[in-house]
Amino acid sequence: MGDKANLTEERIRAIPAPATGEYVLWDSKISGFGVRCFPSGRKVFILMYRPAGGGRAAPKRRMTLGEFEKVKLGAARSAAQNYLGQIATGADPQADRKAVARREASRLDRALESYELHLKRRHVVHAEQIIRNLKRYMPGPIDQMDLASVDRQLMAARIAKIEEQSVKDTAMRTTAKAAGGVKENISKVKRKVGGPGAAADFRTKAHTFFNWAVGRGLIYANPLAGWRRERVTRAQMTGRTGRALSDAEIKKVWDGCGQVVEPYGDFIRILILTGQRRTETSLIRWQDIDAGGATWTIPAAVAKNGRQHAVPLALEAREIIGRQSRLAGNPYVFAGRNTGSAISNWTKRQAKLVEVSGVSFTLHDLRRTFRSGLRRLGVDSELAEMMMNHAREELVEIYDREPKTDERRAAADLWAAHVQRIAEPSSDAPNVIPMVARSSG
Repeated sequence: MGDKANLTEERIRAIPAPATGEYVLWDSKISGFGVRCFPSGRKVFILMYRPAGGGRAAPKRRMTLGEFEKVKLGAARSAAQNYLGQIATGADPQADRKAVARREASRLDRALESYELHLKRRHVVHAEQIIRNLKRYMPGPIDQMDLASVDRQLMAARIAKIEEQSVKDTAMRTTAKAAGGVKENISKVKRKVGGPGAAADFRTKAHTFFNWAVGRGLIYANPLAGWRRERVTRAQMTGRTGRALSDAEIKKVWDGCGQVVEPYGDFIRILILTGQRRTETSLIRWQDIDAGGATWTIPAAVAKNGRQHAVPLALEAREIIGRQSRLAGNPYVFAGRNTGSAISNWTKRQAKLVEVSGVSFTLHDLRRTFRSGLRRLGVDSELAEMMMNHAREELVEIYDREPKTDERRAAADLWAAHVQRIAEPSSDAPNVIPMVARSSG
C-alpha cells in the first residue's frame, strides 16, 4: 500500500515503521518516485517505472536509489529525474544497471575472489595456493579481463606458452649445473615459471575453476571442457626424466648418507624407507608420530593432495626417527639450521650426497624406487598406491573406505627388510622374505 505527498526529509523521518510488510509514500512532484519503509525501520528511495515503448502492458520495474539518511532527498530526487529522462529516450536504466553488475561479477579478478571464498567455505586445504597459481598464469591483466572472453583459443595459447617456458627452464637448469651456479640460477627459474609441471597443474586447476564459474552462471561453458592431453609419443616416453634406483645404487646411497652432515643422511634414509614426498617428510613433527612410534600421520594441511595420510613406520624407520635430536623450540624431527625451521636447502645437500655416493639421482627418484620396489616384491598395485597417498578413482574413493592398515604395515616391513638386506648384507634380515598377500579389494 502507499500514499502520496510532497516528500520532505522531516516527513520521511516521521513515517512510522509498518508492523508487517512494507509501506511506500510516493512523491507528489515526481511520478514513480517514493520512499519504501520496512518493519525494521529502514527506509530507501525507489523509482517505479515502465520501459518506454511498452505502454501500460509493460511490466513495472523498480530501482533502488539509496538508503534514506545515507542519501539526501535532493540527491535521490535528482537521480530519479535523470533516470526518467533516460527512460523517455528509450533506455532501461535498471536493465543497464544489472548488465553492469553482471560484467563486474564476471570480471576475472572478481570471479577469482569469489572462487577463493568458495574454496575456503568448503575447507579446501590449499585454497590460497590454488588462487595464487590461477592469478599467476591466467591471461591478463585479470582486473581488465572479462571471464566470458577467456575462450579455448586463449587458454590453449597460454598453456602452450607455459609448457615452452618449462622446456627452456629445464635447459637453463642443465646449463647452470654445468657452470656450477646451481643455486642462484635455479632460484631465478623458479620465480619465473614454477617448474616443468606448471602447465599441467594450471590446466587442472583452471578446468575446475571454469566448472565452478559455469555453475555460478558467470559463463555458459567451460573453455577447457573436452580438452584431452596429447598422447605421449614413443620418443617422449624414452626421453622421460626420473628413474628407480637399482639395489646396488640403493646401497651406495644408504652408505653415502653416513658421510654427509646430519640430519640430511637420516632424512634421505626415511625417504627410501617410506616413499613419501620430500616436502611432507621434511615437515614431520614430533607430534605427528604416535606414542608407540609405529605410525606417522601427515596432516591434510601438509599433504600435497589435501588428504590426511597415515604412514606405517617399519622398525628401521622408527630407529632413525628415534635417534634425532629434540631441539628446544623446534617441533620438527628433521630440524633446520634456523630456530623453529624444518630441514631445507636441498640443492647444496643433495650435491654432496651425489658426490660421496657416486649415484646421480633426484629426491623424487627415491619415491619411484619405493613404488617400483613394492611392485617387485609382490605388493598389490592398489595397496602400493595407497601407501604413496595417490588419489584413487572417484568411485573407489567414495565407496571403499577400508584403510588396509595391516596390509600396509606388512608391506612397509617387507620393503624395509629388503632395504636392510641390501644395505647390510651381514644383518639378520632373512634371505627369503614372504610376499605380502595381494588385496582382493
